[in-house]
Amino acid sequence: LFTGDFYTCPLVFTETKELNKNDCPRPILSEAEIRIIRAYADGLTTNQVAERLFLQPVTIRNHRARVIDRNRCSFGELLIRFNYWEG
Repeated sequence: LFTGDFYTCPLVFTETKELNKNDCPRPILSEAEIRIIRAYADGLTTNQVAERLFLQPVTIRNHRARVIDRNRCSFGELLIRFNYWEG
């Protein structure tokens, strides 16, 4: 993504049709998880996210693991889906 390539995932992007809301389900996130996702989207590391939110890094990792499990997708895909829905 950072080298100019594009991310291709059948759930998020296809070359043959426009992306629509049915192809990209809204992530299921709590308010705390949204704050964590936004911090990661700002480019922060786990330790930096923990410091920003006044939490322990293990807490951040636990939230991240639960979000991935609940949404059944990779963390990268979750960030793309979150950005698509929340902008």
